[in-house]
Amino acid sequence: MTGSWRHEVRIEDRLEPEPGRSYPLCIAGDHACPPEDCGGPEGYTDRRRDAVGFDAMDDVATLAGLIKAIAGEKRTIFLDDPDARWEMEDVVDRIKAREPFLADTFSRRVVNQRVRQDEHHVLMHQQL
Repeated sequence: MTGSWRHEVRIEDRLEPEPGRSYPLCIAGDHACPPEDCGGPEGYTDRRRDAVGFDAMDDVATLAGLIKAIAGEKRTIFLDDPDARWEMEDVVDRIKAREPFLADTFSRRVVNQRVRQDEHHVLMHQQL
């Protein structure tokens, strides 16, 4: 395993339980969870930076140019050209690989669903 994560959980207040609610309960959070096996904190930071770097922008520009040629200019010859198709597929694969490092959303609903499914117990007891 490359890279280790350390997490700090802070209890800031204790609230009285509300009838009919399931506990534990996530009441706040920020940012998306890093993808598995991303190289720890340093690898995650590097890959997030790469996801918006010059190579990523070149891929977007290449894909935009191909889409413009095919859809905008009706130059469908690109679809029959194996080299152009390979280039487009390769660009799309690289863009998809960067996608998890661009996510910056946090959903309490999803977290609480996972907690209700006892997923937190599995994660709590993982051994390195």
